[in-house]
Amino acid sequence: MATEISDKLRDGLSTAKSQFGELQDKAMHSFTDVQQQVTEVPNQLRGAWERVVHRICAALDVPSREEFDTIVKRLEGIENRLDKLSRKAAAPKKAPRR
Repeated sequence: MATEISDKLRDGLSTAKSQFGELQDKAMHSFTDVQQQVTEVPNQLRGAWERVVHRICAALDVPSREEFDTIVKRLEGIENRLDKLSRKAAAPKKAPRR
């Protein structure tokens, strides 16, 4: 009788360990799936946000970085020419020779 109870307890313990191992594997698998999904969400949001920003910039006709750099270079050129012209205008005029 004691042997039967001991055998049943061992079988029950073995079954419980087996089920615990299976549950642990399922939990790890589920955790990995959830972790992967959570990682994918920011990437999807980032892509969606970039598309929204691009559409807004296009709608507002905001210049791109290259266009902005070109504008800056042109303005610097104009500024240099204006400086030269203002220096010429400010230079004392020589009296005409007689």
